[in-house]
Amino acid sequence: MRWLLVASTFLFGTLLAAEPVEKIRNHMLIGDFWSARDEAKKALKEHPQDAAIYRCYIEALIALGDEKKLVRQWHQYREQFGEDKDLLEKVCWGIIKAGGRSSSPQVRIIATLAAYLGRDIKGVEIITCGLGDNNAFVRGVAAQLAAQYPDRAVQKALLSRLPKEQIRPIKVQVIQALGAMRAESAKEALYAIAADDREPPEVKAAAAIGWVNIVDDVSREQVERLVQSDSWGLRLLACQLLAKNGEDLDIAKSLLQDHHATVRSAALVALGLHKAGGDVENLLDDPDDDVAITAAWFSTINGHEVSWDKWLKSENPLLRVKAAAALNSTGLQGVDLIRSHFLSSDDPYVRLNLAFGLIGLRDEASLKKAVKQLSHSLVTTDERWCYNSWAIFGAIIPNRLQQGDDGLIDPETTNQLVRLEALSKLSVLDPKAAQEAILAFLSARGWGVTGAAAALLLQEGNHEMVQVTCSLLDHENKNIRVQAALILSMWGRDSAAIETLQASYSTADRSTKERILEGLGRVGDEGTLSFLDNCLDEPFQTLRLITASSIIQTINH
Repeated sequence: MRWLLVASTFLFGTLLAAEPVEKIRNHMLIGDFWSARDEAKKALKEHPQDAAIYRCYIEALIALGDEKKLVRQWHQYREQFGEDKDLLEKVCWGIIKAGGRSSSPQVRIIATLAAYLGRDIKGVEIITCGLGDNNAFVRGVAAQLAAQYPDRAVQKALLSRLPKEQIRPIKVQVIQALGAMRAESAKEALYAIAADDREPPEVKAAAAIGWVNIVDDVSREQVERLVQSDSWGLRLLACQLLAKNGEDLDIAKSLLQDHHATVRSAALVALGLHKAGGDVENLLDDPDDDVAITAAWFSTINGHEVSWDKWLKSENPLLRVKAAAALNSTGLQGVDLIRSHFLSSDDPYVRLNLAFGLIGLRDEASLKKAVKQLSHSLVTTDERWCYNSWAIFGAIIPNRLQQGDDGLIDPETTNQLVRLEALSKLSVLDPKAAQEAILAFLSARGWGVTGAAAALLLQEGNHEMVQVTCSLLDHENKNIRVQAALILSMWGRDSAAIETLQASYSTADRSTKERILEGLGRVGDEGTLSFLDNCLDEPFQTLRLITASSIIQTINH
């Protein structure tokens, strides 16, 4: 009988506690979060040991966006009832949503990034809000992230933003996102932009590429109508279609004499990509340098003898590097030319880019010299690098030559990302030289790639690069050790970085703390959860946001 009495008492207590939980849930259901919070506080006074009521109280605080009180109550809950990953994740989403409502654009950017990194339907609302933000930088980051978040609500928000966006680089980002998503609902809008000659050239070009990404089947008759259009944007669109499908390439030949340089260049690319031969000798003297260089590329891959001297020895440094990029794209057909100009050029950026070409081709006759050039450029070149792309070509150039910077990724971050890719190649071919180069790099600058840039641009490092960087974790200079650990975590996702990062956190400045938290999230090791959880007590909202993001990434790793 005694056991029955105990069981009855326990059941009665449970039923009494269930009633306030139901009341709180009902308030939450109708959106009355204030009453839910007050009901939960009242119930906790009567049932202080009831975990279900405490959870309801925390969920009400999440809904209200009371971030500081939320963290405080979560830690009290944890002390009283122990770890609860499910609730911790909810707390972190609450912190991120509160950040999305902040008056600070910087905080809203971090919240938008955190929502993206969470890879959950909960992040959709924050990203869509970011697309309509009144701050251009927030919108720009949201547009770039949206391209990798193929959700119908995000597509709808992008389409809504498209006619309203007045800032050119962000409009291009919105268009590119819609194209990357292959959003059928965007076809008409993108076609109209490509056809509108009042739109800036880069916007029209982005719309043409986006439209082609979405469209699958287009008849020859439709392509011919595009070619006959008065709008150069639609003729460009025809070239993009021909390049994609590799059919009806005779139509592209009719556009080689188009009055618009962008169309002539695109027609050459369409023909060249599909090895459709032809005589384009007259275009080698085209008044537009981009067209002339593209014609040189086309002629070279088709086995015609071409002199590249007038571009590779031009007084214009950007033109020289553009020519090097196009020459690299000729592949084995142009390897003798690549090698010859690599050995003879006195332009360090021409030599650097042609070295990449020779390394990619594994040209035995000059591979050692190409590797030496890459190492030399990494160690001795102090100015910032960036990547310049046009048509189908791309090259490393000094940032001072970059045109039309969109300002969304700062020059130093871009420099570090480009150099990391170069170091990655070097580590495969000459690990010792790569170690010297990365040591010189970290000594001079330090790691400063932000979470936004890492999420958008950073790829995982290769095994050789990870090994080279690991060797620096025992360096006598503490700063070098920390910088190496940051690279390992952000680029290599390597757990070897964890001990160094955690040990350095308490004495680090605020900026380095942000990088450490981002790095731990990128590694995603469950053993760091307790450390990260304690970091939710940080006084700065940006640190709490990054911590919340890293916890979500770690839980879902």
